[in-house]
Amino acid sequence: MTTTTKKTFDCVEMMHEGQADVQRKLAGTTPEEQREYWRKRTEELRGLQRQVRERNPMQSRRVAK
Repeated sequence: MTTTTKKTFDCVEMMHEGQADVQRKLAGTTPEEQREYWRKRTEELRGLQRQVRERNPMQSRRVAK
């Protein structure tokens, strides 16, 4: 007998919702405005990544290239 469980989190659904949110935010914007949006979001992400590395430096080891 097989038992099934209901998902409590659907990663694909979350990804689609995020994509739709970005599409709504960027609707009607110029390519320059879109680049600026992504530049700002990238800088925000890098800031968050720096904070995480500072809190836990052992988990942020980088592989030498």
